[in-house]
Amino acid sequence: MTAPDPEPRSRCGIVADPCHPPSRPGPDPEPAHRCGIVGLAGRPNAGKSTLVNRIVGQKVSIVSDKPQTTRASVRGVLTLRDAQMILVDTPGIHKPRNALGRRMNATASEALHDADVTCLVIDASAPYGRGDALIAQ
Repeated sequence: MTAPDPEPRSRCGIVADPCHPPSRPGPDPEPAHRCGIVGLAGRPNAGKSTLVNRIVGQKVSIVSDKPQTTRASVRGVLTLRDAQMILVDTPGIHKPRNALGRRMNATASEALHDADVTCLVIDASAPYGRGDALIAQ
C-alpha cells in the first residue's frame, strides 16, 4: 500500500488545493485569448506567399516569380496580445496538366477545408478572370 500524494495534482500537473477551489472571475473578466486558422486561396502567383510573409513580419514562405513555387501548405503564425492567427499559404489553384498539378490542387483544397476562414487573394495587376471566379466558388 502506498502513501497518499501529499499534494493532489490535476491531469495537467497543476497543484490542486481541495480546501480552496479556484476563484471565479468577477464581473469584468479579461477577454479570452482567441485563435483562428486563415486559409489563403488564389491562383498561382497571386501574392499569397508575399501576404503571409508581410502579415507575420518575417519570411516563412518562399517567394518567386515562377508559378507553382509553393507545393505544400506553409503556416505562419501572427501572435498578438489577446489573439493568434495561423495563416495557411496554399499552392495556387490551377487547371492541372499532370499528377503533380492534381496533387497540389488537392493539397490546397485540404488546407482550405481545415481553415476557420478562407481568404481569396487576387492579383490586382491582372484582370479578374474565370479562374478567379472558379476559385471563389
